[in-house]
Amino acid sequence: MSLLQVDGAALQPRCLRECRKCINPPGALPSSFGATNTDALFGAALAVGDFDGDGDDLAVGAPYVDPTYSGVVRVNAGVVVALFSDGNELNSGGQILTQSGGTSPETDDYFGYSLAAGDLDADGMDDLIVGAPYEDYTSSADVGVIQIIEGTSTGLSSGSVQTYWENTFTGDSRQPGNLFGYALVAADFDGDVDIDLAVGIPEKAIDVDGGDVSAGQVVIREGDMGGLTSAMVVVDHDHVVGAQAGDQFGFALAAGDVDMDGDADLVVGLPGQDTSGAVDNGGVLIADIE
Repeated sequence: MSLLQVDGAALQPRCLRECRKCINPPGALPSSFGATNTDALFGAALAVGDFDGDGDDLAVGAPYVDPTYSGVVRVNAGVVVALFSDGNELNSGGQILTQSGGTSPETDDYFGYSLAAGDLDADGMDDLIVGAPYEDYTSSADVGVIQIIEGTSTGLSSGSVQTYWENTFTGDSRQPGNLFGYALVAADFDGDVDIDLAVGIPEKAIDVDGGDVSAGQVVIREGDMGGLTSAMVVVDHDHVVGAQAGDQFGFALAAGDVDMDGDADLVVGLPGQDTSGAVDNGGVLIADIE
């Protein structure tokens, strides 16, 4: 695995001034959950994928929506809205998804805070991966959880959901405040055609010179024809630039074949990194996963 570090620097911004279409939340989104949600934050996270096998669709996170569950309004539990293409444009309305698969909407889960799409089970339809990084587990706050919702010919299946906590995804214990699932990206990192899943844990404590430092980590689970396997790659940055508390490694993730070798490279943001005496100057690390 080779790594490239890029520090924060003055970048020249460019503006895209042409907009083809503006999509607002479906009209039924607030009322169907018994809450007005003036702060739904619809659009806080996005993922494009072919969830039903007939062309690219759009998933939109609205992590501040207050869904009603068991007769109680769950403030900031969050939802995801899936908008499906008819081959020409996205249809209005859409499919509204809340937590399932062994978990349920709870206050301040922020389900839909992060999203990714990829055909993890190689059935020809993309699956949707949803992060709820502020999910609590019993008395442990902000442990985080992710859910994989299977894509089918009729849409995303709320009846076919895989739930991963930090311990079931990484093998490490669930820790309060780790924010497992804060960022997500799905891609073929090892060049075997199957889609892998990378999960950011930006407050994860890693070993630095024999002591635990909350610098962050990314864990990749490798894919296969039947879905995710137990094989994994753990990525951190201590041996590259020296990890420090508050680096927030794994805060943002992206993937692309940066070095043109035929498989995707992992791009990791660490916005809290201090460089050259500048606090929170930030940085980006590009990892070639072999």
